[in-house]
Amino acid sequence: MLAPGAQIASVGATSILSTISSVATKIEELSETTLKPLMENLTEGTGALKDFSVDIPIILENLKAFSVDLKDTTRRFKVFLGRNTKRVDTILTDVEVASGNLSDLTIEFRKTRKRVDHLLASMDTLIASNRETIDHSITDLHYTLEVIATHVREIASNLESTTRNMNEFTAEIRRNPSTIIRGREVNADSASGN
Repeated sequence: MLAPGAQIASVGATSILSTISSVATKIEELSETTLKPLMENLTEGTGALKDFSVDIPIILENLKAFSVDLKDTTRRFKVFLGRNTKRVDTILTDVEVASGNLSDLTIEFRKTRKRVDHLLASMDTLIASNRETIDHSITDLHYTLEVIATHVREIASNLESTTRNMNEFTAEIRRNPSTIIRGREVNADSASGN
């Protein structure tokens, strides 16, 4: 409670217009610095993955050719080293195991290639579907910012008028605190409309 004759403390008005303008600027910066670079990075990443998928069949063919060459070399070693049966048997056993492992590796590479192809197809689908969504989101954001920009002047004007009225009301209360209870007297001229 205020003591009789005490002053009511006032607080300076905050600028809603500058706050709204700051929010609009941050939203615009977000679309320029985050969303657009994200779309460009996704597009570049898709190109790199497509290039990589083109190289995978070449790598697999090279591995297949290497496997064939290794089997041919094994056969030649059998002929060349036929005299040392124990050593040849040991060497051939090791080479056959290695050849089988390479064959398994080739099969695994084929499976990996199928997975990469599937991944690339999924990435293409994902990017294609998200591109429309992101473009639509950017369009909606742009429209929202335009609507806010058109109404900001009206909001600011109303806030300015409200602030002015509150300042007048506060000044009146400071001059005459009893106005809250009794109200203001109306002049005869203003009552008659003059």
